[in-house]
Amino acid sequence: MKILLIGGTGQISTSVTQLLLVRGHAVTHVNRGQTTTHGRAATGVRTLTGDRKNFAAFEAQLQAGETWDCVIDMICFQPAEAESLVRAFRGKTRQLILTSTVDVYARPQATHPIREDAPRGGVSAYGKAKVVCEDIVLAAGARGDFGATVIRPVHTVNDTGRIHHSIGKADPRLFDRYARRLPIIVHGDGSSLWTVCHAEDAAVGYAGAVGNARTFGRAYHLPGPESITWNDFHRRAAAAIGAPAPTLIPIPTEILHRLAPDRAALSTENFQFNNCFDSTAARTDLGFAPKISFEECIRRIHSHLAAHKLIERAEADEVYGKILAAWSRHTGALVAEFNR
Repeated sequence: MKILLIGGTGQISTSVTQLLLVRGHAVTHVNRGQTTTHGRAATGVRTLTGDRKNFAAFEAQLQAGETWDCVIDMICFQPAEAESLVRAFRGKTRQLILTSTVDVYARPQATHPIREDAPRGGVSAYGKAKVVCEDIVLAAGARGDFGATVIRPVHTVNDTGRIHHSIGKADPRLFDRYARRLPIIVHGDGSSLWTVCHAEDAAVGYAGAVGNARTFGRAYHLPGPESITWNDFHRRAAAAIGAPAPTLIPIPTEILHRLAPDRAALSTENFQFNNCFDSTAARTDLGFAPKISFEECIRRIHSHLAAHKLIERAEADEVYGKILAAWSRHTGALVAEFNR
């Protein structure tokens, strides 16, 4: 099949591209041509240069160009981009797969695991925008513009290194904290659930959706093989790299937000809620069957960061240390005052 990826060089799409090539598809990327594939070359991929944010030019380019069996949009984040996407590919593809996010769900949810038909609404601006993007593309599919499929990935990693924590995103300094058994901040009591999926596993879901008419008008999320608490996230990550069990410092999410609103935004908008998603639909319709364990994800990321000398000393993060010191000082004063 002829498949066009909008983007194609990112965290997930590099693995998607490679699997599609292995399965014998003809793959083309359309992007600005400014980013190489995420850590690995995509030999055999044709690239069209275009800027999807220049709506008029992008739409004219694709409408005047060839037709596709399937278009996969990896980088649609705003409703205006989704509207442009529909105009660009109306009548030009049999299927359009939109990359969305599990952040589209309203939080907290009443039941878990969360199914694809759970109430949406989002908490973050990112999640709210993706809800509208989904609606625009699915409405186009319902009109008959093309078959519309929505994929909702979770936190997806590849081997080049991306690990989150309560006040940090993609922060390699966390590995230095593990190695030296420095205190680790956890939001709330650390009991909310999180799930990590490797990009190679997520790629199976995407590839299973390609050309699959059963997916038209439907959404699928691609969680990792299990959901674990944030406390276990840190304990198991440390063990995976041979580090001692970490000392965890629970701090209320609201306090973290007040101390470092930008740094704690992910905890406020996402991590404090249970991220536990039903994968039955993806397993049934897409052949999705995640196999790469959480520990293996961590080991691969750590190996890459260590080999490229990308793990900074924890002390480089002054805000982290400042929060720990303030929490220790004031909780100590609170206990002393109470016991007087």
